[in-house]
Amino acid sequence: MKYFLQIMMLFFLGMNTVMAGGGSGGGQSNYLPIDPPFVVNINNGNGFNFLQVNTELKLSNPEFAGMVTHHMAAIRHIMIMLLSSKSSEEIRTLEGKEQLREQALEAIQTVLEQETGDTAIEAVYFTGFVIQ
Repeated sequence: MKYFLQIMMLFFLGMNTVMAGGGSGGGQSNYLPIDPPFVVNINNGNGFNFLQVNTELKLSNPEFAGMVTHHMAAIRHIMIMLLSSKSSEEIRTLEGKEQLREQALEAIQTVLEQETGDTAIEAVYFTGFVIQ
């Protein structure tokens, strides 16, 4: 019975590793969430609104996760500056959100290239977007 339990534990641990890695062979993901979400004030014309954005980065290589995480302070800074420079009118539309996503990609790639010599990410995705 003891060996059966050990085998079952190894099986479930192995399944968890495969599932967490998306079945991508090495157990590493190309997606890196930025936590916690960004929360900034944005101008609405008559005052300010809160903007909360959940973000994930698509890495060009899963091995860049450590490097990107190491420079997360610079990434968070540039994202806060970018998000807080927007007005609610600029980002309420789908086109505005897409333009912001492209600007975020360019800004983060610039920071990473300056710090590491490699842009390291292919895309920025907003996985949550709330204006209040």
